[in-house]
Amino acid sequence: MDNYYAAHQIKLNPVKTSFYMPPTVFGGDPMGHVGQHDMFFLLLKGEIILFIDDYFYIMKAGQLAFLPKGKMRRYFTFSTDYKIYSMSFYAEGDGINLMSGLGFTNGNYVVSPKDFDKVVSLFEKSSHVEFNKNPINNVIWSANILNIIKEYSKEQKVQVYNNNERLNEIVEYMKANVEKNVSIEELSSIVFMQPTYFIRCFKKAYGYSPMSYFKTLKLCKAMELLHEGTLTIDKVAESVGMDDASYFSRWFKNSCGVSPTEYKKSIRKNME
Repeated sequence: MDNYYAAHQIKLNPVKTSFYMPPTVFGGDPMGHVGQHDMFFLLLKGEIILFIDDYFYIMKAGQLAFLPKGKMRRYFTFSTDYKIYSMSFYAEGDGINLMSGLGFTNGNYVVSPKDFDKVVSLFEKSSHVEFNKNPINNVIWSANILNIIKEYSKEQKVQVYNNNERLNEIVEYMKANVEKNVSIEELSSIVFMQPTYFIRCFKKAYGYSPMSYFKTLKLCKAMELLHEGTLTIDKVAESVGMDDASYFSRWFKNSCGVSPTEYKKSIRKNME
């Protein structure tokens, strides 16, 4: 990245930095929108469910996510105890989007920075200078963004290098079969791995066991269907592979803290 920076005319414009923790409400955007600016999420506590176009992530504390402008993004959290930084910005190099020029807009959007404290400090400093906008502080803020991009770049390259295409195949299979119930044996056989070794590889790559990841996919699908509001609770349950609506309701409440019916009511209230 330093070579790219030296060879190109870089222009950075900060837009907004926000910090969320209770009682500040992080509503997210479960329905989704196309991003007008590039954005970073830094998660200090809790979990965020993040969709970027066809990519899906369960973002955990200690992770940094990049949300490219121009792509459909959906995000929300199940946790009521969270600490989240968000930062939107505009960046270009020689008149083209900087993040695209650096190759950061084609997937692998969530990383785990090695020097997490440094990244937290960059967000904190940016949040402070935003309250006193002036030319000098804008320079400081822009420098912080550039350093965040550099930290993201280092980890993104490592992630791409370590990414296992066979495991990506499993994630795509899960997405295509969210209405079914699959076993570890079925999943591991797709990539020709012994089940125990497969679980270990998957958890190392995604931070969750295969079945935990699959259950979260089901939960996100159920939330999406409840948000649309066209299906009954029974039909939503069937759509994620659960024939027993009572079991589905208990499972949903244990996962989200509210029942499917309460979730639908809260959606209608927020839309009024």
